[in-house]
Amino acid sequence: MSSSAPNSNGTSHGSAHTINSIDRYLSVDGRARQSGSLSNLIFKFATVPDVVGFHGGLPRQEAFPFSGITFTLKDGQEVNLNPEQVIAAQQYNLKDSGYPPLQQWAADAVEKLHSPPGPHSVAITSGSNHALDMVLGLLLNRGDWVLTEEDTYPHMVDSITGPHGYKLRGVPYDRHGIIPSEMEKSLSKAVAEGQPLPKVLYTVPIGQNPVSFCIPAERRHQIYEICQRHDLLILEDDPYWAMQYPAESNGELGVHRLGKSFLSMDTDGRVVRLDSFAKMLAPGMRVGWLTAHPELTARFCFAHHGSCLGANSVMQVVLHQMLTQWGWPGLDQHCKRIQAFYRNLADTFHETALQELAGLAEWHRPEGGMFVWLKFLGGIWDYDDLLDLMLEEKVSPAPGSICSVHGPRPDVGCPWARICFASANQEQLCSQQIEPSRHLGSGHGAVASAEPEFVQDVQIL
Repeated sequence: MSSSAPNSNGTSHGSAHTINSIDRYLSVDGRARQSGSLSNLIFKFATVPDVVGFHGGLPRQEAFPFSGITFTLKDGQEVNLNPEQVIAAQQYNLKDSGYPPLQQWAADAVEKLHSPPGPHSVAITSGSNHALDMVLGLLLNRGDWVLTEEDTYPHMVDSITGPHGYKLRGVPYDRHGIIPSEMEKSLSKAVAEGQPLPKVLYTVPIGQNPVSFCIPAERRHQIYEICQRHDLLILEDDPYWAMQYPAESNGELGVHRLGKSFLSMDTDGRVVRLDSFAKMLAPGMRVGWLTAHPELTARFCFAHHGSCLGANSVMQVVLHQMLTQWGWPGLDQHCKRIQAFYRNLADTFHETALQELAGLAEWHRPEGGMFVWLKFLGGIWDYDDLLDLMLEEKVSPAPGSICSVHGPRPDVGCPWARICFASANQEQLCSQQIEPSRHLGSGHGAVASAEPEFVQDVQIL
């Protein structure tokens, strides 16, 4: 089954929860989205040879400034575009699902890496942030609820849900992710009280921002089954998927040993998965891909093309050519390199913090992503109390309160900080740079002896 189209009969096999139509999940905006009339004409005639294109507004290729495009990789390998690719890189997207060769690469990658058992299709995105905003707009009206962890991606809190009037309902988590029993309790309580249920569960399952947990396969199955019972869609935002480096792994994982995603167990077509080249390659590319129920993917394509006419053409063409030159062995080796790179940074931070922050803070060693979720002890009520001192010492963790589903609140203390160890080099992660945090912690009273709120079996190792 090609992942650029639903399977042969539009349904999955063996699931009583299969979503045959996405209509009941759509917002007012989502229902109104349809392909533009002019776009339909352009797409229809795009592959017709020798057509005289009076219908569109496409600039003539003779007017384009570039006759050749070459990118040089760090290993000296060159990515050269042929004349046809150079033209495509400078033209509008002629398909609303993206540059066709890259869209096909993404569809093949979904099959190779996830093999979704349910109905699905794939489209290119302008990066995960833009896709996240667009997908939620297709699903939610102002006042609708989203279920997520009590601490989540800050951009989700203040730049997407807040301005659009969506509501976040936080669920307790531990170092393995959202706690299924707490999730069930929250949803069952809403049902018992006659409250509206959330339409969507939003999660970053690998290297979660900010907590850095990685949800194990067994827990994913439990979460998926709860979403089936309560008919929630799962928005699987997974930019750190290729950045897994578990301590117990035998060598780096590459792309072939990364384990189960929510998409890989999605018999129903209820998972909307966002993949990104941002962390795997470079964030400035602003290109990723979405996998979802075919009807929702189509609505996304309408909205995406209507918003910005699709992802950056230059980057789509260059990315496809580079990935083609690499092949899967080359991509696998690249992912192993970045996994080893971030593993070393994570280990350096963890080992240095053990020396300098023992008894003053607690955290767990990350096994994916770029963050450490650190709680200050020593009687510190709120991390904001330390900001001025942190500025003096030239260290700048982000206040944990900006990650709360409630946002920063002056009446609620938050002694947590999000530390992006990936932003520092090895020298900056050495003890001389982390030691100021020790002085700050010790200056705020004796170490608290109470049990931490965040359950961790790796605190100070």
